Amino acid sequence: MNRILIFTLSAVMLSAPALAQTAPERKIYSDKPIGVGDPNATSCYPSPSSISRVKKMDCRPNSEWASMYAAEKRATVIDTGKIAPAPLVILH
Repeated sequence: MNRILIFTLSAVMLSAPALAQTAPERKIYSDKPIGVGDPNATSCYPSPSSISRVKKMDCRPNSEWASMYAAEKRATVIDTGKIAPAPLVILH
C-alpha cells in the first residue's frame, strides 16, 4: 500500500508542470499593432468598427498582425524623392 501511495504521489508531482495551463499573455495597444515580438504571442487593440460605447477588442497573433502591416505598407504610395517640376509662368 505504501509503495502505491509513493508511486502515485511521485507521478502527480512529475506531471504537475504539464498539467498547469497558463493563460497566454496578451499585449494591448491603443493603435493597431504591427506584429513585433514573438510571432505566436497575441496582441490586441480596440476595434474602430465598433459603434457601441463598449469597444470590442481585436486580438490576433503577432504573425497575422505583421502580414497585415506588410500588405498595407505595400499598398501605400512610395515617395521616390523626385521634386515635381515648377509650373511655367508666362509674363506678358
